[in-house]
Amino acid sequence: WEAKTRSVRAITESDFLHQPSSAQKRQRYNARATWAAGSYLRSSSSNQSTKAHNAMSQHSSFIYSNQNVYQLVMRLLYGQNFRARYEALAAEIPPGAQVVDLCAGDAYLYRHFLRQHGVNYLGLELSPQFVAAGKSQGVPMREFNVWQDEIPTADFVLMQASLYQFLPQAETVVHKMLNAARSKVIIAEPIRN
Repeated sequence: WEAKTRSVRAITESDFLHQPSSAQKRQRYNARATWAAGSYLRSSSSNQSTKAHNAMSQHSSFIYSNQNVYQLVMRLLYGQNFRARYEALAAEIPPGAQVVDLCAGDAYLYRHFLRQHGVNYLGLELSPQFVAAGKSQGVPMREFNVWQDEIPTADFVLMQASLYQFLPQAETVVHKMLNAARSKVIIAEPIRN
């Protein structure tokens, strides 16, 4: 763990806020991100991974049932920083790299930023609707359960805006990511802890 922590790149909101001196923008951004995390945290009082996973699925199924709904929610949460968030992630990944995107969602990062750079991509996602939609758009994706499945080995293993969903067992997920990454783990989490 200690030897591999040097390969972790945590991307924070300061990496993609265009005007970090604007306290008002930062406050709005943090309020939206905190609200999203707080909604989930209030919905799950158990610290058992299975119960946490079930709570997450039950309380976010509408968002994860349709790519368009998901995109709308993400754009509302990130506002004008939506695109910059993906640009910051893409800047960390060199062309031709092998990437595993854990909790890939609608694979927006791959479809709009990584595909054109010849990245060998695999999106891992719990939502069968997102996996089906991604595959129909030519995105290499598969259904994946973090608690049950082994993360495939890759140069880069990334997770964006999803680690909070695994609280209080986030450390277990990070360990799994570190074991799978040959070069670097990238975690982009917009929540201030």
